Amino acid sequence: MIGKKYMTLSKFISILVIFVCSIMSYGNSYAVEFEECSKFIGKNKTKYSKCLEYSFREAVAQSKFSKISHWLGSRSDDDLNGPYEYLSLLMCSSSTNENGDTMGKEGDKPFKAENSAQIIKVTDQLLSLGASFDSMPHFSLVTPLFCAVNRQNSQVLEHVLTQIKATTKDLDGSLYEGSISEFVPLYRAVINNDLASAKVLLKHGATTEFSIWEGATALNAALKKNHVEIANWLLDEGAVVQPRYDCSEKSSLGYALAIPANIDGRGAIVARIRALMKSVSVGVEC
Repeated sequence: MIGKKYMTLSKFISILVIFVCSIMSYGNSYAVEFEECSKFIGKNKTKYSKCLEYSFREAVAQSKFSKISHWLGSRSDDDLNGPYEYLSLLMCSSSTNENGDTMGKEGDKPFKAENSAQIIKVTDQLLSLGASFDSMPHFSLVTPLFCAVNRQNSQVLEHVLTQIKATTKDLDGSLYEGSISEFVPLYRAVINNDLASAKVLLKHGATTEFSIWEGATALNAALKKNHVEIANWLLDEGAVVQPRYDCSEKSSLGYALAIPANIDGRGAIVARIRALMKSVSVGVEC
């Protein structure tokens, strides 16, 4: 009986050791450096491509942009299959939970200011190889342009918009992002309460009044999110207050009145919008 128990425990420990080792082996096989992918050259083109893609993705997640830049500068002509895919990996990586599941919108993890110069360098390298901020990769529903806005780094965004010579058409909606207001660049910057990026967007041609749906303007988005400072800035830039267009939404004044009383500047923004609403039609009666 004792022997049977001992063998059972011994078997359990053996299985546990094998299981743990297999997990470690699995992790090591994927946590690769760019140079490790060379083992697939001439043997398996698909694995080689996936290895490079994973190495790139991991380097972005760990903010090792200098490593990416070095690889891009020393790669062979066969290393980069579809530079637009790598640009999307750079711009559109999302935050993940403890299980590794993607959370939030693409590119919702802000670029740190101290990494701006390296990110700009990698971006320029990819653009020189033919990458585009208009191209939608197979793994994403948005373009790198939207993600560049969502990264909340005005220095990188300024460089990107300058490099691609962005126009109002580029910034008021985007090629593949459908008819959801949250994918309009200025609207997204406002939701993020990212005033610096919002200023960059207006500088390059975005307009305060663009909306996918009636009333879904950047100003109303700011008011809904209680972002009083950016709402005042939008009004300074000529944003127009909106009436109620349907019973599921509010007018600009309605959104302002819904701002909690403890939010700084709430009284002033309500008074300002109330005064501006005097020249606006009442809208839908509900």
